[in-house]
Formats: sequence, structure tokens, C-alpha cells
Amino acid sequence: MRIYFQFLLAFLVLSNTLFSQGVSHTNKSGVSLFMSSIQNDDILNSKTIWLFKNGDNAEWAKANFDDKTWDSLSSPILCSDLLDTKFNGNVWLRTKFIIDDSIVNKAITFSIIQSGASEVYIDGKLVKSYGKIGKSIATEELYNPMGFPLKMEFDSLGYHTIAIRYSNYFLVDNNNSIPSKQSAIYIELSKIDYESGLIIFYFKTVGLTSLNAFGLGIFLTFAIINLVLFLFYKNDKSNLYFSLFCFMMAISPLIYLLNSWFFDPRSMHWAHSFKIILSYLVYIFLILLVYLINYESKPKRFWIYIICMSISSIALFINYSIGEILNIILGLVVLIDVLILCIRAFFRKYDKRKKIRKFLLYALIGLVVLAIVMAFINPTVSIIILVVLVLLIALPIAGVSLLVPIYMVLKQARNFSFINKNLQDQLTQVKELSEKSIQQELEKQKIIAEQNEFLEKQVKERTNELAQKNVEITDSINYASRIQKAMLTSQDEIDLNIKNNFILFKPKDIVSGDFYFYDKQQKLICIAAVDCTGHGVPGSLMSMIGHEKLISSIQDTYKPSKILQNLNRGVKKTLRQSGNNESTRDGMDIALTVIDTETQSIYYSGANRPLWLIRNNTNQIEEFKATKKAIGGFTDDDQLFEETEIKLEINDTFYLFSDGFADQFGKTGKKLMTKKFKEVLLSIQHLTMKEQKNYLDTFMEDWKFGIEQLDDILVIGVRF
Repeated sequence: MRIYFQFLLAFLVLSNTLFSQGVSHTNKSGVSLFMSSIQNDDILNSKTIWLFKNGDNAEWAKANFDDKTWDSLSSPILCSDLLDTKFNGNVWLRTKFIIDDSIVNKAITFSIIQSGASEVYIDGKLVKSYGKIGKSIATEELYNPMGFPLKMEFDSLGYHTIAIRYSNYFLVDNNNSIPSKQSAIYIELSKIDYESGLIIFYFKTVGLTSLNAFGLGIFLTFAIINLVLFLFYKNDKSNLYFSLFCFMMAISPLIYLLNSWFFDPRSMHWAHSFKIILSYLVYIFLILLVYLINYESKPKRFWIYIICMSISSIALFINYSIGEILNIILGLVVLIDVLILCIRAFFRKYDKRKKIRKFLLYALIGLVVLAIVMAFINPTVSIIILVVLVLLIALPIAGVSLLVPIYMVLKQARNFSFINKNLQDQLTQVKELSEKSIQQELEKQKIIAEQNEFLEKQVKERTNELAQKNVEITDSINYASRIQKAMLTSQDEIDLNIKNNFILFKPKDIVSGDFYFYDKQQKLICIAAVDCTGHGVPGSLMSMIGHEKLISSIQDTYKPSKILQNLNRGVKKTLRQSGNNESTRDGMDIALTVIDTETQSIYYSGANRPLWLIRNNTNQIEEFKATKKAIGGFTDDDQLFEETEIKLEINDTFYLFSDGFADQFGKTGKKLMTKKFKEVLLSIQHLTMKEQKNYLDTFMEDWKFGIEQLDDILVIGVRF
């Protein structure tokens, strides 16, 4: 298919070249396409001999003027003919014609094609003006009636004189940029009656307009379709090149349609120049398309073509004749290049043994030799052979303008058909794979269902086992909680000796790592808030160790600093903490006070936990800082803990606490922090100690707002 396409493209360019040159030549020569008739019935036609004289003299219009000394020109009179006579802008043309009895007193048809301005005189009388005769390019008005029929009537038989006054200063000023074969003036006087001539003119005008409009529509449609195809699939550049090729081909009939609305010869001249340049674009996109089929990349001669075409386009505006000759030469070179590529590709694919090539070559040589031989024997047969050879080439060229778009449609239809077939096959494969996948999925789901059923049974069994173990563990932890609570002094016993106090104790888990300690000996009362490492079961074990060691410590002394020293040694000894890396770091923080009820003094000592004091009728907190060492862990056995004596007055309040309250995250995602904790305590000093406990408990629940409690919470408050 690609090879056929190359042949069609080659023929199309040849057709386009011959058609353009043919139409151009027709317009240049002045042979009317619209008023053609049987030459024997024409009064003035392409065989008419005209007498001419450069200059301008009104006497030259008279019928009896002696013009025997004038020079002669044969119709049609071309621009090159006038320029050869040293034409300076004005010229008169004269000839005689015969009116016989078949057309006397009848309306016959007169037409003119020209590239200047003219006045028509019959027997010395002005009958028609086309444009305006001038003395310079600024004063003349050029007009080309393009063969529109004019009615003429003659009332006498015999000879009559026609004189044409003609001017064209545009030709003089632009003689190097005017087509040399363009018609300066061509006149036809036909025996056809005026009504018939008018009908023929309109019929041919409408026919040519319709044909050009049809060509414009066809090429423009294919240009748009292929451009859209390229935009959707840019990998195939053949659609782009063919689209641009069709756009260029569509411009030629468009120019004809536009020219039919203008009668100024200058616009027609520039339109013709533009058509020549347009033909270069046709060649460029043609060879791009053919090279795309035959080569992986553009050959170097492509760029040579581009340079030569650019030079030829410039030459059109310097010397039209040279530019026109270069256009023909370049068109033939490109055509030969394309034809060679097409023929080479065709024979490479379909004639590998060179049989067809040899047959066609011998047949062509034979016909040429036969034509030459018959020229000496029977010239008629020779002419017939030559006509056959021409027809064999001309007929395909005549129809190729439609064959190329049809080929592209067939090519695209074939591509779409191929794509659709592939899609159909792929859909069938997808359907088969889908059915297979569905079957495999069903089998897989069945296996998974069986496995899930088995796993659910195992999970259920394990869940029951875990639930049983969980119950057992929970019962054990609950029992441990009862033991832990039994170690702690009850609130009622504390209330007997300290009237105004509260203990807010909120373990994170069932058992706690925080605990409070209370003991009384005579006038002295010991109360402490202890925060052991960890929480839950590990923390509760540490709290039991801490509680037992505190009891042992106060049996030796009631001095807070000494109590903490003994507690530190006892914990380290129990946990075998020697200070090396393998020893545990577990320990506890503590704030411990001894209250002397007689002197109303308290003695405070702390390990990482402070004491806060709010005196009566004040709005600030006095903080008594602890020693920055923990109980146990890596603390030295002989660590000393600072001790502070604090004198209290009536309604003074002090607080001992672990870090759980201030470190709790709230609904805002932030910790409460020590600063906020102080503000809360200051805000509730007007409340009793029991009310303070309830407030702090409610505040913490609102602060958490569903957030999990992070640590054990312990707050002790005492007011004198």
C-alpha cells in the first residue's frame, strides 16, 4: 500500500504542476476559457493580425485612418510582445473584420481579456471602456473583465474597423516581475448570439467555480481530518505531512475563488506569484511524506531543495521570468526524485527478479521505435502511437487528485480496521483471562473461606484460652491491688490527726507505681508522696519495696534527710544496684515531710520532687526544691539529701505530688505543664481541702476528655 501511495503522490504533483502551468499559460496567452467557440465561426480570434503603434493620438481611432506603416502583432498580444516593441505605457491596436449577411443586425458576442486599461472603438466610435486610460501608473485604473460578454450589433455588411486604445504603466514599471507570457490584451468577436454567449459564459464560470469549491472542500476536509489524527497520535508524522499537503492544495482553488471577486490585474498577478510559491510548499510536504516512507531521516538533498526553492521564490520578485523557469526546473527535479523513489520501492517489493522492469522497459522502447519507424511509413499511425503513450500517462494524472485522498482514507480505514481487530482479539483474550481469573478467584475464595473457618475456630479456642488466662491475671492483679491498698493508711486514720487534708490518688492501672506514706509517732507526723519507676505491675512491685524500706527507715530516725539516706541505701541493697552498666536503674522520686504539731513547723526533704507552699491570704506559691538525685538507681550509697525547716501559720497550705498530674495530655494535644498546675491550685484556695480534691479530680477528667491517662496521679494537700 505504501508503494501505491508513493506512485499516487508522484502523479499528483505532476498533475498539479501541469494543471497550474496549463491554466497559467492559458491566462497568459489570452485564449479565453469562457468564450471558446468554433474558430471558423469567430470574427476576431487567436489568429487575428493586429497593427500597432506606440503612443497616444485620438486620430488613430478613425475608420479611414491610414495605418499601413504600422507594425503588426498576432493575437493574443502578450506582455513580452509589447515590451519587445519598446512599449512606454500607451499603444493603439487596429484591425479590420467582415460582417456578412448571417449576422448583420443581430446581437453577437464581444469579449476581452487584458492586464491593463482600454477603450474599444468600432468604425471610429467609442463603444466600451475597460478601466481608465492614464498617462502614468498613478492616473490609470487597470481592469480585467475576464471575458465577460458584451453585446455588439452591426447594421451594414462588409469591412469594419476596430481600434483599441490601451495603457499599462504597471507593466512598464514592473516589467521584470510580470509573467512574460501573461496576456496584455486579447479580443474575441464571435458570431454566437449574445444570449447564447452569456449562457456559455455563466455556465463555464459556475462550472469552474463549483469545481474549485469542490476541490477546496475535499482537500480542506482531508487536511482537517489528518491534522486531528496527528494531534491524537503524534507518533505518526505522515498524518501531519499529508494534512499540510492538503492545506496547500486547498489554497490553489481558494485563490481562484477569491480572484473571481476582483478585476484588478495587479491582484491577479500577485495571486499567480503566490501560487508559484505555494507550489514549493506542496513539493516540500510531498517529499517529506515520501522521505518518511523511504528513509529513517531526511537525506541531505532535502535541505538543498529548501535552499533552491527559497532562492527561486526571491527571484520571482527580482526577475519573474527567471523565477518562473527555476520553478519549473525544481518541480521537475522533485518530481523525478519522487518517481525514482516510488519506482525503486515498487520493483524492490514486487519485482525481485526484475521481470516486470525489463518487460516495461522493452515495451516502452518498442513503442518509441515503432512510432519513429511509422513516421516514415505512415505518419498517421505514428501519431496514434504517440497519442496512446501520452494518454497512458495523462489519464492517471488527470484522476490522481482524487486518488490520493481516497488512498489516505483507505489507509486510515485499514489502520482503524487493524486496530479494531487487535482490540477485538485483545477483548476476547481479556474475556478468556477474566473467566479464568474468576474461576481461580472462586477457588481461591473457597480455599480462603475454609482457611478462615479453620482460623476462626482456632482463634475462638485461643480467645477462650486467653480470656481465661486474662481473667486469672486480672484476678491476680486485683488481689495485688487489695494488698497494695492494705499497705496504705486509710483516709479516716489520717483525718484523725490531720483535720484539713486530701489525698487525690488515681492509678493509671489496677495497681500503681505511685503511693503515699503516712506515719505518726507522738507529736510528729510523717507524710510523703512517692513516684516509683514505671506503673502497673512493675511499678507496684517498686512501691511495695519503697513502702517497706520507708517503714524500716523511720524506725531508726524521724529526721527527713536521714530517712531518705536510709531509704536510698535500702533500695539499692534490695535491687543489688552496684553502679555498673548491668545494674537496674529502677528507683523512685519522693517528697517527704515531718510535721511537728507542737511547734507548727514542718521539716521537708525531697529527691527530685518539690514542696509547694501557699501561705494564708497570699496569691503566690513558695517552692522548696528537692535534691536533684533519685532514690536508688545510680545514686551514690552515701548521697546526702537536703533538709529544710518551714514555719507554718494558721491556714497555710502545702502540697506534695508526683509528676502525673502536670504531665497529662489534654484534648488540645498538649501537656498540662507545671505552670498551669500552679494556676489551678492558686485558683482553689478559697475551697476546703475536700472540695479541692473534688475540683482537681473533676478538672483532670475534663482535661483528658477521653485521652488515655499516661501515668499514675498523686496529689497530697495539707492545711494548718
